[in-house]
Amino acid sequence: MARVLVTGHRGFIGKNLVKKLKNRGYELNLLSGDITKPETIIDCAKKSDIVIHLAGKLMDNSFDDSHYRVNVTGTKNMLNEAKKAGARFIFISTAGIYEPCINAKENTPPNPRTPYEKTKLEAEKLVKDSGLDYVILRPGIIFGPGDRRFMKIFRMARRGFFPLIDSGRNLIQPLFVEDFTDILIKIIEKDINNELFVVAGERQVSVREFAKMINKKIIFIPLCSVFMMPFAKLADLLSKIFKRDFLINSQRVNFFTETRTVSISKLKKRIKPEFITLEKAVEITEKSL
Repeated sequence: MARVLVTGHRGFIGKNLVKKLKNRGYELNLLSGDITKPETIIDCAKKSDIVIHLAGKLMDNSFDDSHYRVNVTGTKNMLNEAKKAGARFIFISTAGIYEPCINAKENTPPNPRTPYEKTKLEAEKLVKDSGLDYVILRPGIIFGPGDRRFMKIFRMARRGFFPLIDSGRNLIQPLFVEDFTDILIKIIEKDINNELFVVAGERQVSVREFAKMINKKIIFIPLCSVFMMPFAKLADLLSKIFKRDFLINSQRVNFFTETRTVSISKLKKRIKPEFITLEKAVEITEKSL
């Protein structure tokens, strides 16, 4: 059985992945060093056959160069270690580089807008140019038990009152974490190299419909983006000045107003994933709160 090095194993996806890999009998090497400090990860990939690089600076406001240090420099440092071991490199990027998008594919021109998206795209180029066998995944929204970011949507819906900007008809394509980790394992076990895959759930759903899946008795509070966005832009500016996050910002307004869907036709053809129904995934997640 292959020896697998996992970065970001303490995170939401990492914990789920490590559990499954252990259950399947893989020999695991869990990174303990800091990927931004190469002296702390020397020979970390030694004897590893595969490196799964999950660690990254997530999509939030940043008031320093942390996105670049983690997502670009950190990836470069891990690639250097993987090269010494001759390991296959699986890199987790983001479908956010397309947003807003309708049925984006692997060859759709990227349109990164945030530091997170821009640095993930830059890191992708490092992976492609590394000379290693690689697979790059661009997942969309991933949710499930243990998540901290998307669970805000669940908590708002459970309270019974849900702020909905404009109609709430914009489409999203959420992916259950169990499905994503299953896809990762299938990629490990298939002889696929030097490929890029867009990854998302099988079903496209509106924000309104998704909220109603969580709570059928939900009451929507209508808001208008025309009035919200100026306040969001002001909050963006104040965030940079005062180096703090505010409840409203342009990223959050965009989430509730922009469609972000992708085509997973290539993934289905090559990986043949099996998906839990969205209703079941929402039920499992809601019960975990």
